[in-house]
Amino acid sequence: MVGSLSLLTILAFLGVQDPAPHEERGLDFRVRAVFPFLEGDIAVTDNNLAGSTLDVDDDFDIESPGDSADIMVSALIFPWFRIHAEYWVSRFQGSNTVEETYNFGGSVYNTNDDTKTDLELQIGSLMGEYNVFLYKTPHWRFELGLEVGAGIIGLDIKQQNSSADPIFSERQRFNTPIPLVGLYGKLEVFDTIMAEIRMKGIQVQGFQDADITLFKASAEVQAFLFKGIYLSAGWQFLINKGKVEPHSDEEVDYDFTFNGPFFSFGYTF
Repeated sequence: MVGSLSLLTILAFLGVQDPAPHEERGLDFRVRAVFPFLEGDIAVTDNNLAGSTLDVDDDFDIESPGDSADIMVSALIFPWFRIHAEYWVSRFQGSNTVEETYNFGGSVYNTNDDTKTDLELQIGSLMGEYNVFLYKTPHWRFELGLEVGAGIIGLDIKQQNSSADPIFSERQRFNTPIPLVGLYGKLEVFDTIMAEIRMKGIQVQGFQDADITLFKASAEVQAFLFKGIYLSAGWQFLINKGKVEPHSDEEVDYDFTFNGPFFSFGYTF
């Protein structure tokens, strides 16, 4: 009896080390159509004119959900290690009439001025994925892993005052690099259905003249159809706060939250 149990234990251990069918496919490509809702505020200081703290809904009348896409590519390097690259972008627009005079980007926007705002946030990342726990049976597979890597955050915001004579606009944009850490979990059933949870982020101060907080999480369910093609649906949540000085006399102080559903198309082999 003891010998049988020992043999089963050894076989189970050997089975865990053998990659599952989907893991043997060295490349995974996924495109998400995301429908995020945006909340938060921003203050843009320029030319030593302190920026007013403006709410993206009340002051910009940002339309949600915005236009957003998330592209991911991962490649299997070793049975326990993958490279994961991701590019996420969200674009929003809003038009509003100023209710109370404020400062933005070094200019004054007066009461009853008509404004148009364009806001875009981009996040790119390159991560190494380490499989730290794997358990599987003939019908299901469970995996936990860690991610370590780096990313870059890009913010571009432009506001036009169409009531001014002449019409003018103020624009502020920056790109700042950040380190990133994360974790993920996967549960695959019958090689046809997989649930996946991912989260990553960082909080840094004084890094590249910026204070940045980033947290991005998603949960999805994938359905494999045929020949490596799969569809999925899920929910994405992102927090991004920052205080960045693009130049010596400029400062962007913002606090954004994005969340909403997404639908994906993927191919793996």
